[in-house]
Amino acid sequence: MLRPNHPSEAESNLPSLGEGLVPPLRHAEPTSTGMASNGAIDLYYETFGDPTDPPVLLIMGLGTQLIGWHDDFCAGLAQRGLYVIRFDNRDVGWSTKLTDLDGSFAGFLSKGLQLLAGLSVTVPYSIADMADD
Repeated sequence: MLRPNHPSEAESNLPSLGEGLVPPLRHAEPTSTGMASNGAIDLYYETFGDPTDPPVLLIMGLGTQLIGWHDDFCAGLAQRGLYVIRFDNRDVGWSTKLTDLDGSFAGFLSKGLQLLAGLSVTVPYSIADMADD
C-alpha cells in the first residue's frame, strides 16, 4: 500500500527512506579546510555546508582525528541545514603536536602513584592550559 507523497517503486529505484530523510551522498568532501590558531597551538579543521546555517561543532574523543566523524555523516548533517565543523585534536592529525611533554605511560603511572600516596604532583600541562588552547 502506498502512502501519499511517497514515490511508487516504478517511480524510483531508491528504497523508501521515510519522511524527512535524505539519501546518502555518493561522494562527500569538506566545503573548506584551514587552521585555527591561538598563537601557540594550531588546530586543523574542516567544514561542511553553508556558513550562514546554524553551526554544529563535532568534538571527537581524546587522541582522535577529525576523520572519526565520517564524511557522509558530516555531509548528511549539512544537507539538513547545519554548518558542520570538525577538527583534529591537539597532538593528532595535522594539528600541533607537543613533543616536550612527558606523555609516556611510565610518567603517567609515576604521577598516578604519587597522587595515590597523597603527594603533590607537578604536571607540565594543566586543565587551565587546555582551556587556553
